[in-house]
Amino acid sequence: MTAALNAQIASGIYAEVLGKWGLGDEAISQSRTNPPGLPEK
Repeated sequence: MTAALNAQIASGIYAEVLGKWGLGDEAISQSRTNPPGLPEK
């Protein structure tokens, strides 16, 4: 899933889709699996 999302980010499709929904300000620059700082369950 991470690799697929990163491919969409790199191609510009991710930004295009977010823009259509008015969510461009919510964009991330890179998708990461289990990034540091997430709360533990």
